[in-house]
Amino acid sequence: MDSKDFTISLSYRSEYVSDRASVIERETGKMEMWNVLSDLWEPKDNPDGIVNLGMAQNWLLRDIVLQRIRYSFDPPSSALTYTEGTTGSKRLKDAMSKFINHHFFPSKRVLPEHVSVTNGTTSALEHISWALADPGEYFLVGQPYYMNFVANLTWRFGARLLTVSFEKDDDRFSEVAVKKYQQALDKAKAEGKKVAGILLCHPHNPLGRCYPRKVLIGMMKLAQAHRVHIIADEVYALSTWENTVDKECAPANFHSLLSIDPNGIIDGHRVHVVWGMSKDFAAKGLRVGALISQYNSHLHNSLIETGYFTMISSFSDHIAVNLLEDEEWLQWYIPEHQRRLSQNYAKTARWAQNNGINYVKGANAGLFMFADLGTKYREIHCISPTLNVTQWVQRALKAKKVFLSSGDDFGYEKPGWFRIVFCVPDYCLFEGLGRIIEALNEGWKKNNV
Repeated sequence: MDSKDFTISLSYRSEYVSDRASVIERETGKMEMWNVLSDLWEPKDNPDGIVNLGMAQNWLLRDIVLQRIRYSFDPPSSALTYTEGTTGSKRLKDAMSKFINHHFFPSKRVLPEHVSVTNGTTSALEHISWALADPGEYFLVGQPYYMNFVANLTWRFGARLLTVSFEKDDDRFSEVAVKKYQQALDKAKAEGKKVAGILLCHPHNPLGRCYPRKVLIGMMKLAQAHRVHIIADEVYALSTWENTVDKECAPANFHSLLSIDPNGIIDGHRVHVVWGMSKDFAAKGLRVGALISQYNSHLHNSLIETGYFTMISSFSDHIAVNLLEDEEWLQWYIPEHQRRLSQNYAKTARWAQNNGINYVKGANAGLFMFADLGTKYREIHCISPTLNVTQWVQRALKAKKVFLSSGDDFGYEKPGWFRIVFCVPDYCLFEGLGRIIEALNEGWKKNNV
C-alpha cells in the first residue's frame, strides 16, 4: 500500500482564534479520554463510571513509587527558583546520563551534556519537530503509529507526517520494513517532498514489540543514505517483560538505538533518542522527559532558550534525581516492574484465548495488548463486511461504559482492532475485560445509548 501524507489543511477561518487553532478545535475537539478521566469507575465511590483500559497509564507500582518519593522528598530552597537552566539541573542530567549508561548499554557513554530534560516526552518530540524540520517538511512513521505523534509533530510547528503502510503484520519488525521505508522515501523525493527524519516507536505502541537490532541498523543506513535524521521514541525501554503465553513466538529483545555504534553506519548527529519517566516509573504526572543526542551539540544549544516553554518543575527535578540515583532501590524496582507487567499480560492473553479473540502474538513490551475485537463482533452478529465494524464495536463498548483506544486512532489499516491497557489493578482489569465480552455479545443498538 502507498504511503499516506498526513497533514491538517488550513481550510477553516475564524474571527475568534487563529486559523491553525480553529483547525485543531474543529477537527479534533476535546479528546474523549479527558471525559473518561473525569468519570472513572470505582466499585464503591463511582459504580456508574467508565472503566478505563484505553489510556496507557501504569498503575502496577504506583503506590510503591509514591511511597519512595515521600520517603526522600526534602527539596532545597533553590527549588523555588529557576535553579540551573531550562533543560534540567546539572545533578539531574548527571543522574539521567548514568542511569541511561547502566540500562540502555550505549556504545558510547552518555554524558550530561548529551541530555536535554523536558516536561515529558511530548515536549521532547515537539522540540524534535521544531529543531529538525522546517514547516512543510515530513517525518516518516510506520502504521500503526502512536496516535499522539500527530499532535506532537504537526500541530504547532507545521511539520507533517508521511505514513508507511504494511500488508503483513510481521513486516513491521523485519528487514522488509526497511524496504518499505526506502520506497516511501524514494516516492517522497520523486514528489518533491522533503523528509526531515524517520521516527520509530521502539518498543512499539500499540503493537508491544521491539525492532531487532539488524532492522535498526538497516533503518540507520537508510537514514544516512537519504541524509535524514532517525529518532527513536524509547519511552517503554524498561517496560519490557517475559512473554510466558505465546510460546510459539520469539520476540526480539530491546536494543536501544544508543547501543549501536554509528561509526560506518550513519553520521552521529542524525541519531536521537527520546525517553521519559512516565511509563517505566509509573509517573506520568511527574512530567519528566529527555532528549538524548550524543553528537549534535547544535540541537541541545538550540533548546536552551526555547526550553523556557518546556521546563520541568524544580520539584519534579528533585524527585527524579532521588529516584534515578537510588541504585539499590532500582535493582529491586525494575525487575519487579517487569515481572508484574508479564503477569498482567498473561492474564489478558489467556482471557483473549478463552474467548476466541485474536491478538498480536509475541509482544514483550509496553503496557497493552493489541486485539482484534472486530472479527469476533462480526462472527456473533453477522454484520455486513461493508460496514465499519470499528464504529459498531466502539458504540457497544460505550454502552457498557468501557473505554479503549481503537486501531483507527493509531492509523492501523485493518478495522476492528483495539488497544487494551492491562497495567491496572486486577479488580479494574477483570471488570473491564468482562464488559468487553458483554459488549461483543450484546452488540450495539440505537436504544442502548
